[in-house]
Amino acid sequence: MLSAGCAEDLLPGESVVGVELAAEVVYGGANDRLGQGLAWNGSSLAAAAPGRPAVLVDGELVEGPGNWVGYWGDALVRVGPGGGTLDGEALGEVEALGRASALAASSAGLYYASASGIERYGGLRAVVAGVTALAADDLRVVALVCGADGDCVVEAFDVGLVALGPVLVDGAPLAGGAEGIVVIQAGVVCVGDPELELDDGAGRVRCEDGRELAGGQGDHIGRGIAAGYAAGVFNRWVMPPRARVWPIDGGEVLVVEVGAEGQVLTLAGDETALFIGAPFHPRGGQPSGAVFTVPR
Repeated sequence: MLSAGCAEDLLPGESVVGVELAAEVVYGGANDRLGQGLAWNGSSLAAAAPGRPAVLVDGELVEGPGNWVGYWGDALVRVGPGGGTLDGEALGEVEALGRASALAASSAGLYYASASGIERYGGLRAVVAGVTALAADDLRVVALVCGADGDCVVEAFDVGLVALGPVLVDGAPLAGGAEGIVVIQAGVVCVGDPELELDDGAGRVRCEDGRELAGGQGDHIGRGIAAGYAAGVFNRWVMPPRARVWPIDGGEVLVVEVGAEGQVLTLAGDETALFIGAPFHPRGGQPSGAVFTVPR
C-alpha cells in the first residue's frame, strides 16, 4: 500500500524533507530498493540497492553485492547473498558473510554475527548466542543480544572481541528490543526498541549517557539511528501517513511524505549532513527507493 501526505496537515514542529527543508534526493531504478542500507565515512556515502543488486557510491552506481554496506576505515565493504568485497576485491569467508545476521565495520575491522557468535574477519571470535545487531568503533564492538524470553541487552567487547560485559546506564544493562539496532555515536552507545509487539508502538531509543527518546504512535523508532536522529517506519497511524525522523536531543522533526506502509527507514551521517534511506519510496509505481541528503 502506497501513501502520500500533504505538508499543510503536518503537526507543529514537523517539516517535510525536500519541501520546507532543503534536501537533495536521488532515486533508484525500478525495484532497486535504493537506500536499504547506508554507510558514511565522513566524506563518501554508499547506498545499497539490493534489488539490482548494486551500490550507489558518491552518485555512481556500481553493480555487485548490495545488501549491506560499511566502511572498514576508508575501504568500502559490500556484502550480499554471494559474499562480499573490500574496495572491489572479493573477500573470503563467503558463506559466513552472506548468511550473517548482523554486520559492522570500523577502522579496527569487519565484524559479523554467525551461528557461533561474533566473528572478526580474518580470525578472532566471541562465543555469544542471540546476536541480532552489531556496531563498532575504534575502541569497542557492541552487540544487541536477545534471549529466548525476548529480553534484549547490549553487550560490549574490545576490538579483539574480549568481553567487557553489558553496557550500563544508571547501573542497569542498556536494553533494546527485537529488530532494534545498536550504534556508537561519538563514543556513546545507543540502542533501539521499536516496540514491534504493539501494533501502534511508538518505539524508543536509549543511550548509555542517560538520554532517552520516545516516538509517536505507530512510529516504531529505533530501527534507524544515526547522526543524533532516530527513525522507524512509514506510519499508517498518522494522517497524512508519513515517516518521521526524530532528533534524539529534541528539535525539529523531519518528515518523509511518500512511502510504503511499514517501510523501514535507514539513517547515516554526522554533524555535516543527515542521510535518509527510503528503500520502498515509489518511482513510476515501483519500489525504486530514494536517498535524501539533508545539509546540517
